[in-house]
Amino acid sequence: MRLDAEHDRRWRHRVLLGLALGALTAGACTKSWVLGPEQGAGGVGGASLPVGSGGFTVPSGTGGFTGDHGDTGGHGVACKTSPVTDWDIPKSSVMFLVGRDSSMSMQLGNGPNDPSRMTAVQTQLKNLITANQYAINFGYLGFPSLVACPNGMACCLTGTEDGYSPPQGGAALSIMTMLTSCVSGSSGPGCTSLNDARPMAQALQAVDGIFSSSPPSDGVRSVVLIVDGGPDCPSANAPSKCSAEKQAVATLSIHHVDTYVIALGDDAQNDTCVQQIATAGSSSYPSAVDDVPSLASTLTRAMAPALAAACTLELTPGDYDPGLLSIRFSDVDQDHEVPYDTNTQHSGWSFQPQTLSRIKINGSYCVWLQSSSSLRVKVGYGCPPCQTQLDNCH
Repeated sequence: MRLDAEHDRRWRHRVLLGLALGALTAGACTKSWVLGPEQGAGGVGGASLPVGSGGFTVPSGTGGFTGDHGDTGGHGVACKTSPVTDWDIPKSSVMFLVGRDSSMSMQLGNGPNDPSRMTAVQTQLKNLITANQYAINFGYLGFPSLVACPNGMACCLTGTEDGYSPPQGGAALSIMTMLTSCVSGSSGPGCTSLNDARPMAQALQAVDGIFSSSPPSDGVRSVVLIVDGGPDCPSANAPSKCSAEKQAVATLSIHHVDTYVIALGDDAQNDTCVQQIATAGSSSYPSAVDDVPSLASTLTRAMAPALAAACTLELTPGDYDPGLLSIRFSDVDQDHEVPYDTNTQHSGWSFQPQTLSRIKINGSYCVWLQSSSSLRVKVGYGCPPCQTQLDNCH
């Protein structure tokens, strides 16, 4: 009986072991790949899975997939990083050329409390540059010089000591210091010159040299010329007046630099040379400004191309499946996944119309890029993006 009992015990053990092995084998062959909190299949909240496990870093408790995708480990979709692995925010360069002749101390507008033209320009540029100094490389050149011109000249550009800054990021403080600086004993109200000299040709020629010596820009490059009258230097040759200005703008255009003209008041708006400068640049007519609101709106329009470039990513040419492309913002030690924008240009990322290699960042995510000094963009290909409609973005 003991032999029979022992035989029975061993038989039961083999049966149970066989069932256990069968269950393990079936589980290994039928395990499905899910983007969720299952260990080894997309990561557990807060867990960073090693390469080969099929997981990736996700925020705690989300079950989503924000972060660096891992390799497949034999399961799931392979995630490969596209050639645009780590992308700095594309930077456009904008130079402001501000005439600060004596008539800039006149009032802008007809209201009793309207500021001077120069004060209005100072305020609006401060607001614009401060808000966008990490999305655009801003530069500044004021003219004419507030100090004595060399060799007895009556009309000259400024020097570095009183109003010049090449395009650079984070430039709000340095530009505003120059824009609002007054040279003791030689400047009028609002830090303007004591004469009406406007050496525009010299200013435009200087800008071309500034762009030529500046680092290459991966965005647009433009000049915004703000004046309240036409070119004026006592030594100017009347028959050839404006030829140098038009040639300078044409040279900038050859070098892929657009020129926008903002004309403050009737004198500038009606000046033939100012109109010709605008025509030679990127607009058919100078933008007429007669008050503070029109100055603000005109500057906003002039900045639109440069700001748009800060939210556009150019991938290596090719047809990309939006169902397998993921975009992330990297900020110091954290990654934030940007949702695929199914409602194009609403919020998130989308392909630019009629392209599958140029990506636009839309809505609040674009604003986030434009205002940050530390965000970088990461692009991954081979894994599905998150979508706010699916509530899997965290």
